[in-house]
Amino acid sequence: DPIEPFNRAMYHFNDKLYFWIWKPAAQGYKYIVPEEIRGLFSSFYQNIKAPIRIVNNLLQGKPGFAAIEMLRFLINSTIGVAGLRDCAKECFGVTGRDADFGQTLGKYGVGFGFYVVAPFLGPTSPRDGIGWLVDWTLKPTTYVGSSDEWFNPQNVGLFAHEKINQTSFHIGDYEIF
Repeated sequence: DPIEPFNRAMYHFNDKLYFWIWKPAAQGYKYIVPEEIRGLFSSFYQNIKAPIRIVNNLLQGKPGFAAIEMLRFLINSTIGVAGLRDCAKECFGVTGRDADFGQTLGKYGVGFGFYVVAPFLGPTSPRDGIGWLVDWTLKPTTYVGSSDEWFNPQNVGLFAHEKINQTSFHIGDYEIF
C-alpha cells in the first residue's frame, strides 16, 4: 500500500464520521420517515442515475443493455411517477445492468491501481475514483442549484440524502462487517 498512512487516517476519519454523524442521522431519519417513503426515494435515486448506466453500457459496447436501461428509465419516469416506483421491474419484469465509468475504464484495459480510502466515500481505487467523478457529471442532480459550481450545497445535499436514505436500510451492517 503506497499511501498507507493516508489510507489509515481516512479510514479513521470515515469510521468516526459514520458513528458520530452518519449512523445517528440515518437512525433518526429511519425513525421519522416510514420505510415505504424511504423506498420511494431509493427508487427515485436509482432512476435518476439511468444516464450513467445508459452512457457506460454504450461505451462498453453493449447497446442492448443501454436500450434496456433507456426503456427502464422511460417506464419508471412515466408510469413509475418520476421514478418513485421501479415499475419497469415490478410491472413488466424488466431488469437492467449496472454500469459505471470505472467499469468502462476497466473494459479498455485501465488497471485498478492501488488501494485508496477516500474521505466520505470510502475504499476505492484511482480508476474507480476517476470513474466516480465522470459519473457525477452524468447524474442530473449534479446540475441542481448554482450552474457555475460543480459541487454546490444543493447537489451535495441530495447526495447526502441519498446516502442517509440508503444507510437507513442497512444500519448495523457496517458493525457486522
